[in-house]
Amino acid sequence: MDLGQYQMTGAVDLDADRSKIVLTTKGRGFDLRCTYITSGEVLFTSVHESRRDDLGSAWVRSASADVPKGGGLQIRPDQLYGEAERFLDGVTEDGQAEVEGVMTTRYRGELDLASFLPSTAASPIPSGLGLQVPMTLYIDDEGLLRQLTFEIKPASGGGIGFETTMRLYDYGKSFEVNEPPADQVKEASPEQTATACIPSF
Repeated sequence: MDLGQYQMTGAVDLDADRSKIVLTTKGRGFDLRCTYITSGEVLFTSVHESRRDDLGSAWVRSASADVPKGGGLQIRPDQLYGEAERFLDGVTEDGQAEVEGVMTTRYRGELDLASFLPSTAASPIPSGLGLQVPMTLYIDDEGLLRQLTFEIKPASGGGIGFETTMRLYDYGKSFEVNEPPADQVKEASPEQTATACIPSF
């Protein structure tokens, strides 16, 4: 069953701890666009139009450390790679491949979700997901992660599944991240900040 597609684009400054990520999804019967801005220790999330009366603003904010991991895209690319590396089993080298014009070495392994998710998420593993996740990493000659691909398979007996590809490029390129206008931002609970861009049903 095709539940739709999603795409995430943005920029992350690992040294200054700031980022802007835009997530768009296209599903059956709905389209969604979420914007997440991290500035220091604060996470800003755009509020879906259907929830602005309820939350009282176009943006909400919380301390980023309090937002459940995964909510508000709080797994940064470097952290995801570092955490995944700890729990990958049976890693093998599998030739070379070009990613965004850069030659990389491809590595394949299998991620154990039962070990990985408790280190990065506040919530338990959703039911219906398989626990073993095939993962492919593309590393360049400088040791930089250029692409990561993984596939979440349904658990035996049915469930949901999806495949994700993350590409990282323009390392070292400067960019600007501007916080939303103060009069459009409201302090919210960490849970509200994690889910503010999801529409009311």
